[in-house]
Amino acid sequence: RQMCIRDSIEGVVSAFNIEGSLGYAGVGSELVIFDLEEGEGLIQISSIQLPSAIQDIQVVDDYAYLALGESGLWIVDVSEISTPKKVGTYAVPGFSNVLDFYQEHIYLATQSMGLWVIDVTTPTTPLKVGSFEFATQIRDVILMNGIGYVATTAWNGESFVGDSGVYVMDVSQPSALREIDFFDTNDAPAKQLSIEGD
Repeated sequence: RQMCIRDSIEGVVSAFNIEGSLGYAGVGSELVIFDLEEGEGLIQISSIQLPSAIQDIQVVDDYAYLALGESGLWIVDVSEISTPKKVGTYAVPGFSNVLDFYQEHIYLATQSMGLWVIDVTTPTTPLKVGSFEFATQIRDVILMNGIGYVATTAWNGESFVGDSGVYVMDVSQPSALREIDFFDTNDAPAKQLSIEGD
């Protein structure tokens, strides 16, 4: 997910999200907000410094939800785009690398500690309501229509510790996630997911 935007910002962009006419980029540990409406490239509006490198970004309504590696989940109020401010955090064990938003909950994945379900109905006080452990490292997660799709890799850098592939999860009850199917990619790591249509 890394890309380098030259002549616009310095550093490597490890996460990027577009919401309306605004772009949200994770540049190291800095969240940078851009105006995309002018059609003349990236015009920086503001930024906010965070404690760890940004791994993933989801922007919903007035809030940016950030996976911050060792720092867990951070929530930034972007209702005033010129002055973004931190309003909530939730610490989880492990390295938080990807997340998705579904029905007032953040599904936060850690590379080796599973999937955490965090209620963000009140962004200032996020609350864990469920979790699901995986034997393998999570590389991506997408939620849609009560179903979660979780891409995993079994390779830990030294050996295989399980099966690589895509888990299909029933997330209709956030407090009781349930595996309903698994697609085995035969030791090839499942790294990224995309869904088209309904």
